[in-house]
Amino acid sequence: MNAVLQTAIYIEGVRRGLVLSKDSLYAQEMLELLADIYGKCAVQELVEAGVSGEDLERLKLEMDFVREKFLK
Repeated sequence: MNAVLQTAIYIEGVRRGLVLSKDSLYAQEMLELLADIYGKCAVQELVEAGVSGEDLERLKLEMDFVREKFLK
């Protein structure tokens, strides 16, 4: 469930123009948390959390976008 929440937060942040400074310790900590959460998340856990069908496909695409935008 944490992956779903974090993805929603970052997607909304992008919609509102979120920019994270690599120099900010706070931003670094937030991105480390995001990377840890994403690293522990498997599709099966999303399904167990009640995400399925089109919602699951959309979430996977959004997670890929967040990874690319913030974790690369």
